[in-house]
Amino acid sequence: MKPNFRWIVWGILILVLIGTATLAFSKINKASGKLYMNTETTLLTQKAGNKCQVSEMTFCHQNARCPDGQVARGFNMNVVNEGEGKQHFGGLGLTCVDPNEIFNSTKVGMTGDQYSGTELRDACNVGTLLTGAVFFTDDRTIPIGLSKICRKWPTNEVFDDQRKFGVGAVPKETICDPGRFVTGLKYSYERTKDNSGVFHTKILNVALYCTELREYLLEPSEEEKTPTR
Repeated sequence: MKPNFRWIVWGILILVLIGTATLAFSKINKASGKLYMNTETTLLTQKAGNKCQVSEMTFCHQNARCPDGQVARGFNMNVVNEGEGKQHFGGLGLTCVDPNEIFNSTKVGMTGDQYSGTELRDACNVGTLLTGAVFFTDDRTIPIGLSKICRKWPTNEVFDDQRKFGVGAVPKETICDPGRFVTGLKYSYERTKDNSGVFHTKILNVALYCTELREYLLEPSEEEKTPTR
């Protein structure tokens, strides 16, 4: 019986089409990688506020860092109303998330009931992460107001939030380089005690830790995520 060459040709074409579709599907899957923080590239911005003077009631160069693999989505802040339109930050911290799962958050830093003021939270919109802030002062000394700056990844489109928390008229922009996002704070604060024995806290200066956000198609090893020099 002679082979039917027409059916052989059709069979080859079908196999080629199946192979092409499989390859295309594979490429689509590989294109949807995961995000991770490349901590080898962490940098520190310039600080907003004056140099910290060491004293018994002053705590200089404190660090608040997001857990490994996480990035900041927004600020937590304790705002103290002094009256007559005056305010300051009794504390400052971050809301940190896994960049692949932004709805499970962790709080780090100097915020909460143990510090002065009312705790407020301000997060970047879905699809963006925290990449900086505009800090405000009245006399170029301590930061007494801020508005967040968010960035979209990987387009690096920046969204400068016009909503300000606190007060202050003199702005100082503190922002990470393109491709980097906030993963921590370096801050100084003072703690004083009033006549009734109640302690009060005040933020004196703050800088931001900025870490590069990367995408991987195949998950790197821990050494590749955090390489050593």
